Amino acid sequence: EGLLQSIIEEGGLLMMVQLDGVDDPVNDDEVTLLFRTGFGSPLLGTDGKVLSGQTFTLHPESPDSQAETAHIENGVLHAGPLTARIPLLVFGMTYELTFQNTRIRATMTEDGGMLDGLLGGSVSIDELYAIGETAAQDDPSVLAGIQAVVTGSGDMAPDAEGQCQQISGAFAFSGVS
Repeated sequence: EGLLQSIIEEGGLLMMVQLDGVDDPVNDDEVTLLFRTGFGSPLLGTDGKVLSGQTFTLHPESPDSQAETAHIENGVLHAGPLTARIPLLVFGMTYELTFQNTRIRATMTEDGGMLDGLLGGSVSIDELYAIGETAAQDDPSVLAGIQAVVTGSGDMAPDAEGQCQQISGAFAFSGVS
């Protein structure tokens, strides 16, 4: 969590959510959610969190993933599934995680922010190994660490032999307008 938070603070992970068609911010049975990634150096408040009202640049490889369905119920956004490609800039190297069957849930705030958000989906085990192989060029222990954690941990997308090819995961988040 500490590494991920520092990546966010340095602008290496900025998830951007565009909501269109919101007629009622409390109950709206049909809105459009577009998931994007951005980059820039965020200004932080005294609490270490990103301040609202900033403008960021879209990441050059932003996925522009749209949720198949999205609605707001009692002030809570529900969206998905969608494919969320998340580029992470870690120690000057960009890695991309692709979350499949992603769902997003978050409590909407009056100013357009989000609280108590949750983004969940699954990531391919092969993709995690590929990231480990890339990182191992600088530090061979990274691949061994990923293999130790990932091997036998698949819990999604079983193949013909029943071996799961993906690992489920989730991020808790809060967002600002």
